[in-house]
Amino acid sequence: MSVIHLRAISKEFGRVVAVDNVDMEVKDGEFMTILGPSGSGKTTILSMIAGFEAPTRGTIEIGNIDVTNDPPHKRDVGLVFQSYALFPHLTVFNNVAFPLKVRKVPKSEIEMKVNKVLELVRLEKFGNRKPNELSGGQQQRVALARAFVFEPSILLLDEPLAALDRKLRQQVQVEIKELQRSLGITTITVTHDQEEALTMSDRMLILNNGKIEQLGTPEELYSKPKSRFVADFLGMANFFDGIIESSNGNVYLTVKNGNKIELDEQYESSSGQYVSLLVRPEQFKMATPDAEKGHSGKIISSVYLGNEYRYQVESELGTKVIMTEAGNECRWRIGDNITFTWDERDQRVLFK
Repeated sequence: MSVIHLRAISKEFGRVVAVDNVDMEVKDGEFMTILGPSGSGKTTILSMIAGFEAPTRGTIEIGNIDVTNDPPHKRDVGLVFQSYALFPHLTVFNNVAFPLKVRKVPKSEIEMKVNKVLELVRLEKFGNRKPNELSGGQQQRVALARAFVFEPSILLLDEPLAALDRKLRQQVQVEIKELQRSLGITTITVTHDQEEALTMSDRMLILNNGKIEQLGTPEELYSKPKSRFVADFLGMANFFDGIIESSNGNVYLTVKNGNKIELDEQYESSSGQYVSLLVRPEQFKMATPDAEKGHSGKIISSVYLGNEYRYQVESELGTKVIMTEAGNECRWRIGDNITFTWDERDQRVLFK
């Protein structure tokens, strides 16, 4: 069941088209991430769902009800901002209680609900503290508690972890996902952080210049991107550009320097087309130069990342290629000549 449905939504600010004819459905209990570069329209979509911005065209439905013209307080939506937006003069308890007081919930019920949600975010001992007495991660959990306390049907998160350092951000990612699952709240988050999106999402929507580039699960978008933009934006990517050619029943990608990469015969009908071939860094297999099969290359840089080594290779295919090998053993040194291959099932042909 779809809880949120955007139908042909567009938003224009003067001559600037921030969101361009977007259709999107979010299912009950789903965690959806809207991902894209700065200025792609992510926050504008979130603002229209929340009711802070009115679409220029299109409709917004929540629970099969048209709320396009409804104000924010009538949409049963919880919000968490990048800045947390906590009241500095109020205690943690009163910050969390604020949405309930606005809704004129009885005092006894407020106390019960606030204590319950503070326990949920593991801040039950911090109710009397002020925000400036908390760490960044604790302030983030207060903001989440305030959004959860009135049990909204939808939770909207706008770059909620951007102010946290990497280690704390990873920890809070797990906490938010666990809370969202346990409460079953339909959640939409906006981020530019790829790792955050891959970690937390049931599905992801990638925007570019206000338009949807692709919508799908993290696995689909990473392994089967439909465009070069998606492939390049989500994770590290290597591209071999060239023309598809067929000869004697074999199909190849001929790159600019004349070298050939074997393709599946399914692409024979696309002969003559200019395409990009995607291969992810972790999909390469690196071997010594005397290997029977593969393309030749030379190691020009090596970086140790703790759980893997990342190499840059000057390849015979006319481009520099990023390759990774898991583990703590550095098998290759700068200046080493190598042979590299990859499984044809892992490569992805992207048409222009």
